[in-house]
Amino acid sequence: MEATKTQIETTKTEIELYVINKVKELRKAAKLSQEKLSLELKLDSSFVGHAERLSREEKYNLNHINEIAKYFDVPIASFFPPKYLETDCIEDYWIKHPIQRQKYDRLHKRQEG
Repeated sequence: MEATKTQIETTKTEIELYVINKVKELRKAAKLSQEKLSLELKLDSSFVGHAERLSREEKYNLNHINEIAKYFDVPIASFFPPKYLETDCIEDYWIKHPIQRQKYDRLHKRQEG
């Protein structure tokens, strides 16, 4: 019998996943539900759950990260890698968002020509 594993496609880049996982670690350590953290951040009650779900588009922006850092009383830098990720995050984004890549390519072509 052959085991099958469904791979979930995500539109989130490696850096976005890094941030999401850091928030999730803090949330779980504080024994907070996704809904409770969403409401504490004055967001829709399902926002944190959607951000943590790989198949959804929602992700944290810098405003969210600042408020999360204040809520947990941690440095904002704790949500980011100590130096940087080796991944080309722009290329990662374009692979996951080909329409954005096409827009960039068209704009770049107009500017060259």
